[in-house]
Amino acid sequence: MTEDKFWNLIDQSRQASKNCKTQTARLQQILSTLPPTEIVEFQQVFADKIVESYRWDLWGVAWLIGKGCSDDGFEYFCRWLIGQGKTVYRQALVDPQSIMNCLEGSHPDIECEELFYAGMEAYEAIMGEMPFIEIAYPRHPVGEPWTSKEVVERFPQVAQRYGKES
Repeated sequence: MTEDKFWNLIDQSRQASKNCKTQTARLQQILSTLPPTEIVEFQQVFADKIVESYRWDLWGVAWLIGKGCSDDGFEYFCRWLIGQGKTVYRQALVDPQSIMNCLEGSHPDIECEELFYAGMEAYEAIMGEMPFIEIAYPRHPVGEPWTSKEVVERFPQVAQRYGKES
């Protein structure tokens, strides 16, 4: 599956979706119309995007917005970020603070654990079993680790908006 097709499917799932739950249901519905091999290819591209976003700078922004962010929470943040579509995702890789442009309110929901499972569940409904999808995480996130003080200094706009001060 090409990246363009992957992002097109993500965009289709976002249309008329108000939250993670409705986007996930829509994505599963869309994927269930594809051949099983394409569903697996979609899932592998999704897994690759999770790995690509496994970065300290993005974790720092998620930590500030969420007022804390565990390792599981960070993975769910990466899934949410992918669910925002190609433009938001790519911009976040260049400028993590740009994530604020798609957030509303003082406590935005920036996790979407179940979005990754939409393809697996669509595949299971067709084939009767879950596909094997490998997420090849690096040993550590890419980039420079941070302390709570450093992350505030690195991302002052996010820190200011979400209540952390240096």
